[in-house]
Amino acid sequence: MKLGIFGDIHLTSRGPSKRLDNFFETQMNKLAQAFNIFKEEKYNCIIQPGDLFDTHTVSNEVKAKLIRFLKKNMWEEEGVFFVSGQHDISGHSLHTLKNSPLAVMEASGVGKLLTSSPQYLGDSVTQKQSIFIYGASYGEPIPEPREKNEYNILVLHKMIGDRELFPGQELTKPNQFLRNNPDYQLVICGDYHYRFSSQYNSRTIINAGCIVRKTIGKFDLEHKPSVCIFDTDTNEVKFVELDVEPVERVFDLSRETKKDKLETEKFINSLKEGNSGKGINWKDALLQVMKRKKPSKEVQNIIDECLEEVQ
Repeated sequence: MKLGIFGDIHLTSRGPSKRLDNFFETQMNKLAQAFNIFKEEKYNCIIQPGDLFDTHTVSNEVKAKLIRFLKKNMWEEEGVFFVSGQHDISGHSLHTLKNSPLAVMEASGVGKLLTSSPQYLGDSVTQKQSIFIYGASYGEPIPEPREKNEYNILVLHKMIGDRELFPGQELTKPNQFLRNNPDYQLVICGDYHYRFSSQYNSRTIINAGCIVRKTIGKFDLEHKPSVCIFDTDTNEVKFVELDVEPVERVFDLSRETKKDKLETEKFINSLKEGNSGKGINWKDALLQVMKRKKPSKEVQNIIDECLEEVQ
Protein backbone atom coordinates (compact mmCIF):
# COMPACT_ATOMS: atom_id res chain seq x y z
CA MET A 1 0.00 0.00 0.00
CA LYS A 2 1.29 3.44 -0.94
CA LEU A 3 0.61 6.44 1.27
CA GLY A 4 0.73 10.03 0.02
CA ILE A 5 1.96 12.11 2.94
CA PHE A 6 1.81 15.85 3.58
CA GLY A 7 3.38 17.85 6.38
CA ASP A 8 1.83 21.05 7.76
CA ILE A 9 -0.02 23.01 5.06
CA HIS A 10 -1.23 26.19 6.87
CA LEU A 11 -3.77 27.04 4.18
CA THR A 12 -4.92 30.67 4.35
CA SER A 13 -6.04 33.54 2.17
CA ARG A 14 -3.94 36.01 4.17
CA GLY A 15 -0.47 36.28 2.67
CA PRO A 16 2.45 36.82 5.07
CA SER A 17 3.77 40.39 5.11
CA LYS A 18 6.99 39.47 3.29
CA ARG A 19 5.34 37.51 0.45
CA LEU A 20 4.97 39.27 -2.89
CA ASP A 21 2.82 36.69 -4.69
CA ASN A 22 -0.81 35.65 -4.37
CA PHE A 23 -0.12 33.35 -1.43
CA PHE A 24 -3.39 31.40 -1.59
CA GLU A 25 -3.00 30.66 -5.31
CA THR A 26 0.59 29.52 -4.65
CA GLN A 27 -0.65 27.17 -1.92
CA MET A 28 -3.33 25.69 -4.16
CA ASN A 29 -0.75 25.20 -6.91
CA LYS A 30 1.37 23.20 -4.46
CA LEU A 31 -1.61 21.03 -3.57
CA ALA A 32 -2.23 20.39 -7.28
CA GLN A 33 1.42 19.38 -7.74
CA ALA A 34 1.22 17.10 -4.71
CA PHE A 35 -1.87 15.28 -5.98
CA ASN A 36 -0.27 14.80 -9.38
CA ILE A 37 2.73 13.22 -7.65
CA PHE A 38 0.49 10.96 -5.56
CA LYS A 39 -1.44 9.85 -8.63
CA GLU A 40 1.76 9.06 -10.54
CA GLU A 41 2.85 6.91 -7.61
CA LYS A 42 -0.59 5.22 -7.59
CA TYR A 43 -1.38 6.15 -4.02
CA ASN A 44 -3.91 4.26 -1.91
CA CYS A 45 -4.36 6.78 0.89
CA ILE A 46 -3.52 10.42 1.68
CA ILE A 47 -2.49 11.57 5.15
CA GLN A 48 -2.15 15.10 6.60
CA PRO A 49 -0.81 15.40 10.19
CA GLY A 50 -2.43 18.64 11.41
CA ASP A 51 -2.28 22.39 10.78
CA LEU A 52 -4.12 21.91 7.52
CA PHE A 53 -5.29 25.50 8.07
CA ASP A 54 -3.27 28.44 9.35
CA THR A 55 -6.09 29.62 11.60
CA HIS A 56 -9.48 28.39 12.79
CA THR A 57 -11.00 31.62 11.41
CA VAL A 58 -10.02 30.84 7.82
CA SER A 59 -12.61 32.21 5.39
CA ASN A 60 -15.52 30.20 4.03
CA GLU A 61 -14.16 30.90 0.54
CA VAL A 62 -10.95 29.04 1.38
CA LYS A 63 -12.86 26.08 2.83
CA ALA A 64 -15.16 25.95 -0.19
CA LYS A 65 -12.27 26.04 -2.68
CA LEU A 66 -10.42 23.30 -0.81
CA ILE A 67 -13.53 21.09 -0.70
CA ARG A 68 -14.11 21.54 -4.44
CA PHE A 69 -10.44 20.82 -5.15
CA LEU A 70 -10.43 17.62 -3.11
CA LYS A 71 -13.68 16.34 -4.60
CA LYS A 72 -12.24 16.88 -8.07
CA ASN A 73 -8.82 15.34 -7.41
CA MET A 74 -9.31 12.49 -4.92
CA TRP A 75 -9.22 8.90 -6.06
CA GLU A 76 -10.26 7.27 -2.83
CA GLU A 77 -13.70 7.66 -1.23
CA GLU A 78 -12.20 8.18 2.23
CA GLY A 79 -10.50 11.39 1.13
CA VAL A 80 -7.71 12.73 3.30
CA PHE A 81 -7.05 11.28 6.75
CA PHE A 82 -6.01 14.04 9.15
CA VAL A 83 -5.55 15.06 12.76
CA SER A 84 -5.92 18.51 14.26
CA GLY A 85 -3.01 20.85 14.85
CA GLN A 86 -3.12 23.84 17.21
CA HIS A 87 -3.69 26.24 14.29
CA ASP A 88 -6.85 24.38 13.24
CA ILE A 89 -8.74 25.03 16.47
CA SER A 90 -9.72 28.05 18.56
CA GLY A 91 -7.61 28.66 21.64
CA HIS A 92 -5.46 25.62 20.79
CA SER A 93 -8.19 23.60 22.54
CA LEU A 94 -9.77 20.38 21.24
CA HIS A 95 -13.01 21.45 22.94
CA THR A 96 -13.51 23.79 19.97
CA LEU A 97 -12.86 21.12 17.32
CA LYS A 98 -16.57 20.74 16.54
CA ASN A 99 -16.65 24.41 15.49
CA SER A 100 -13.45 24.24 13.44
CA PRO A 101 -12.82 24.20 9.68
CA LEU A 102 -11.77 20.54 10.08
CA ALA A 103 -15.33 19.74 11.16
CA VAL A 104 -16.52 21.28 7.91
CA MET A 105 -14.02 19.19 5.93
CA GLU A 106 -15.24 16.00 7.56
CA ALA A 107 -18.92 16.88 7.13
CA SER A 108 -18.34 17.57 3.42
CA GLY A 109 -17.02 14.04 2.93
CA VAL A 110 -13.52 15.00 1.76
CA GLY A 111 -11.69 14.09 4.95
CA LYS A 112 -11.72 11.85 7.99
CA LEU A 113 -10.52 12.92 11.43
CA LEU A 114 -8.35 10.19 12.96
CA THR A 115 -8.84 9.31 16.62
CA SER A 116 -7.84 6.64 19.13
CA SER A 117 -10.36 4.33 17.43
CA PRO A 118 -8.54 2.67 14.51
CA GLN A 119 -9.53 2.92 10.87
CA TYR A 120 -8.98 -0.18 8.73
CA LEU A 121 -7.00 0.64 5.57
CA GLY A 122 -6.45 -2.76 3.98
CA ASP A 123 -3.85 -5.50 4.06
CA SER A 124 -0.09 -5.47 3.69
CA VAL A 125 0.72 -7.67 0.70
CA THR A 126 4.21 -8.82 1.71
CA GLN A 127 3.75 -8.98 5.48
CA LYS A 128 0.24 -10.51 5.41
CA GLN A 129 -0.97 -8.06 8.05
CA SER A 130 -4.06 -5.89 8.33
CA ILE A 131 -3.26 -2.16 8.33
CA PHE A 132 -4.88 0.09 10.92
CA ILE A 133 -4.41 3.82 11.33
CA TYR A 134 -4.77 5.82 14.56
CA GLY A 135 -4.67 9.54 15.29
CA ALA A 136 -3.52 11.85 18.09
CA SER A 137 -4.44 15.48 17.54
CA TYR A 138 -2.54 18.34 19.18
CA GLY A 139 -2.50 17.83 22.95
CA GLU A 140 -4.01 14.34 22.87
CA PRO A 141 -2.31 11.31 24.46
CA ILE A 142 -0.80 8.60 22.26
CA PRO A 143 -3.42 5.84 21.80
CA GLU A 144 -2.62 2.24 22.60
CA PRO A 145 -3.07 0.00 19.53
CA ARG A 146 -5.78 -2.61 19.96
CA GLU A 147 -4.04 -5.26 17.87
CA LYS A 148 -0.32 -5.16 18.56
CA ASN A 149 0.55 -7.81 15.99
CA GLU A 150 -0.99 -5.92 13.06
CA TYR A 151 0.54 -3.14 10.95
CA ASN A 152 -0.31 -0.08 13.02
CA ILE A 153 0.12 3.51 11.80
CA LEU A 154 0.04 6.55 14.06
CA VAL A 155 -0.62 10.09 12.76
CA LEU A 156 0.00 12.86 15.27
CA HIS A 157 0.71 16.56 15.69
CA LYS A 158 3.59 16.79 18.12
CA MET A 159 6.98 18.53 18.23
CA ILE A 160 9.28 15.68 17.19
CA GLY A 161 12.48 16.45 15.32
CA ASP A 162 16.17 15.86 14.86
CA ARG A 163 17.50 19.37 15.58
CA GLU A 164 16.50 22.12 17.98
CA LEU A 165 14.75 25.14 16.51
CA PHE A 166 16.11 27.31 19.33
CA PRO A 167 18.59 26.74 22.21
CA GLY A 168 17.10 24.74 25.06
CA GLN A 169 14.01 23.57 23.18
CA GLU A 170 12.38 20.46 24.63
CA LEU A 171 12.37 18.28 21.55
CA THR A 172 11.56 14.58 21.26
CA LYS A 173 14.00 12.88 18.89
CA PRO A 174 12.50 10.65 16.15
CA ASN A 175 14.18 7.40 17.24
CA GLN A 176 13.38 8.17 20.85
CA PHE A 177 9.70 8.34 19.95
CA LEU A 178 9.91 5.03 18.08
CA ARG A 179 11.60 3.37 21.07
CA ASN A 180 8.88 4.67 23.39
CA ASN A 181 6.06 3.48 21.11
CA PRO A 182 7.13 0.02 19.89
CA ASP A 183 3.67 -1.10 18.70
CA TYR A 184 3.56 1.32 15.76
CA GLN A 185 5.24 0.23 12.53
CA LEU A 186 4.85 3.71 11.02
CA VAL A 187 4.57 7.14 12.63
CA ILE A 188 3.61 10.22 10.58
CA CYS A 189 3.99 13.51 12.39
CA GLY A 190 3.42 17.23 11.88
CA ASP A 191 4.07 20.46 13.84
CA TYR A 192 7.86 20.38 13.28
CA HIS A 193 8.46 22.13 9.94
CA TYR A 194 11.67 20.38 8.83
CA ARG A 195 11.31 17.17 6.85
CA PHE A 196 12.97 13.99 8.09
CA SER A 197 12.64 10.24 8.14
CA SER A 198 14.25 7.76 10.47
CA GLN A 199 14.10 4.02 11.12
CA TYR A 200 14.52 1.97 14.28
CA ASN A 201 14.14 -1.84 14.36
CA SER A 202 12.55 -1.79 10.89
CA ARG A 203 9.94 0.74 12.02
CA THR A 204 9.71 4.19 10.44
CA ILE A 205 8.91 7.76 11.48
CA ILE A 206 8.31 10.50 8.88
CA ASN A 207 7.66 14.21 8.72
CA ALA A 208 7.24 15.55 5.17
CA GLY A 209 7.95 19.12 6.32
CA CYS A 210 5.88 22.27 6.03
CA ILE A 211 4.61 22.89 2.52
CA VAL A 212 4.82 26.71 2.72
CA ARG A 213 7.47 29.37 3.30
CA LYS A 214 6.18 32.30 5.34
CA THR A 215 9.15 34.37 6.51
CA ILE A 216 12.58 35.59 5.42
CA GLY A 217 14.22 33.70 8.23
CA LYS A 218 17.07 31.32 7.45
CA PHE A 219 14.84 28.22 7.64
CA ASP A 220 12.22 29.43 5.15
CA LEU A 221 14.79 30.80 2.70
CA GLU A 222 16.56 27.42 2.60
CA HIS A 223 13.43 25.28 2.88
CA LYS A 224 12.48 22.96 0.00
CA PRO A 225 8.73 22.21 0.24
CA SER A 226 8.05 18.55 -0.46
CA VAL A 227 5.65 15.65 -0.03
CA CYS A 228 6.41 12.04 0.79
CA ILE A 229 5.46 8.63 -0.60
CA PHE A 230 5.70 5.65 1.74
CA ASP A 231 5.26 2.01 0.71
CA THR A 232 4.02 -0.16 3.59
CA ASP A 233 5.17 -3.34 1.83
CA THR A 234 8.80 -2.29 1.25
CA ASN A 235 9.21 0.45 3.93
CA GLU A 236 10.57 2.70 1.18
CA VAL A 237 10.50 6.44 1.97
CA LYS A 238 10.50 8.78 -1.02
CA PHE A 239 10.52 12.57 -0.67
CA VAL A 240 9.53 14.55 -3.77
CA GLU A 241 10.31 18.26 -3.81
CA LEU A 242 7.70 20.60 -5.25
CA ASP A 243 8.39 23.09 -8.01
CA VAL A 244 8.48 26.50 -6.30
CA GLU A 245 9.58 29.99 -7.31
CA PRO A 246 13.01 31.24 -6.16
CA VAL A 247 12.85 33.21 -2.92
CA GLU A 248 13.90 36.38 -4.76
CA ARG A 249 10.65 36.31 -6.75
CA VAL A 250 8.19 35.66 -3.95
CA PHE A 251 9.73 37.43 -0.96
CA ASP A 252 10.54 41.01 -0.05
CA LEU A 253 14.02 40.28 1.30
CA SER A 254 14.56 43.66 2.97
CA ARG A 255 15.39 43.23 6.63
CA GLU A 256 13.93 45.10 9.57
CA THR A 257 15.90 48.26 10.27
CA LYS A 258 17.11 49.42 13.65
CA LYS A 259 14.45 52.14 13.48
CA ASP A 260 11.75 49.50 12.95
CA LYS A 261 12.98 47.54 15.97
CA LEU A 262 12.90 50.64 18.16
CA GLU A 263 9.36 51.37 16.95
CA THR A 264 8.29 47.83 17.85
CA GLU A 265 9.86 48.10 21.33
CA LYS A 266 8.10 51.43 21.95
CA PHE A 267 4.84 49.93 20.80
CA ILE A 268 5.18 46.93 23.14
CA ASN A 269 6.03 49.20 26.08
CA SER A 270 3.05 51.45 25.37
CA LEU A 271 0.84 48.36 25.17
CA LYS A 272 1.96 47.32 28.64
CA GLU A 273 1.20 50.80 29.95
CA GLY A 274 -2.20 50.77 28.26
CA ASN A 275 -3.46 47.85 30.37
CA SER A 276 -2.50 48.79 33.90
CA GLY A 277 -5.41 47.36 35.84
CA LYS A 278 -8.05 49.95 34.95
CA GLY A 279 -10.73 47.41 34.15
CA ILE A 280 -10.02 47.23 30.41
CA ASN A 281 -9.38 43.89 28.73
CA TRP A 282 -6.18 43.30 26.80
CA LYS A 283 -7.80 43.39 23.35
CA ASP A 284 -9.40 46.77 24.01
CA ALA A 285 -6.09 48.04 25.36
CA LEU A 286 -4.34 46.78 22.25
CA LEU A 287 -6.79 48.50 19.93
CA GLN A 288 -6.53 51.77 21.84
CA VAL A 289 -2.74 51.75 21.72
CA MET A 290 -2.77 50.88 18.01
CA LYS A 291 -5.08 53.80 17.32
CA ARG A 292 -2.83 56.16 19.27
CA LYS A 293 0.58 54.93 18.13
CA LYS A 294 -0.25 53.98 14.51
CA PRO A 295 2.34 51.15 14.16
CA SER A 296 4.03 50.35 10.86
CA LYS A 297 2.26 48.12 8.34
CA GLU A 298 4.58 45.19 9.14
CA VAL A 299 3.81 45.41 12.87
CA GLN A 300 0.10 45.84 12.08
CA ASN A 301 0.11 42.65 9.98
CA ILE A 302 1.69 40.64 12.79
CA ILE A 303 -0.87 41.94 15.28
CA ASP A 304 -3.76 41.23 12.92
CA GLU A 305 -2.60 37.63 12.45
CA CYS A 306 -2.33 37.13 16.22
CA LEU A 307 -5.75 38.64 16.85
CA GLU A 308 -7.26 36.46 14.14
CA GLU A 309 -5.84 33.34 15.82
CA VAL A 310 -7.12 34.08 19.34
CA GLN A 311 -10.57 35.48 18.50
